[in-house]
Amino acid sequence: QESMKEAKFQFNVGDTVMASDKGKLYKAKILKTTTTANDMNCYFIHYVGWARKYDIWLEESNICNPSDTKKDRRNHGSH
Repeated sequence: QESMKEAKFQFNVGDTVMASDKGKLYKAKILKTTTTANDMNCYFIHYVGWARKYDIWLEESNICNPSDTKKDRRNHGSH
């Protein structure tokens, strides 16, 4: 049993997520994960449709599940 690998990541490599940049959310794909010295989960993400030069490390607090951003749309449509 490896105690080193007990970091609980909310997202996994390959997941499509919404990543925050300057207050806006963009579709992104997780390329790598790491845990910092102070136990913060970080993700190396690629913004979908953007050049690789914009790939960046983000803390977990700046990333959310795409379904979380659709909650406010639930009231539109099916009646």
